[in-house]
Amino acid sequence: MYLEIERYEKQIIKLVDFINNGPYKLEYILDKLNISRTTFYTKRKNYNFNLSEVKILAKMYDDVDATSRLEKSINEGLEDIKAGRVYKLDEVLNEVREKYEL
Repeated sequence: MYLEIERYEKQIIKLVDFINNGPYKLEYILDKLNISRTTFYTKRKNYNFNLSEVKILAKMYDDVDATSRLEKSINEGLEDIKAGRVYKLDEVLNEVREKYEL
């Protein structure tokens, strides 16, 4: 159980780093957490967010992470198109039909 608590502590530190360096403005975070600026600064300084606040912050972090992964995938796809690493739709559909006997 101790190791789980240590992992949780690392996640809290990661969330505070996300708060400090992430894309969200302080007012937005305060609104989402429904806490005052003073309370927020104290919680951030002491890594002392409650469970519901951690869930909100983690969701915000996951949303940014998912958006970054999506943007990366889209850019990779565009690079593939520019480099000619593409397949004709008819060829792909025929291959799928043969493979899955459709």
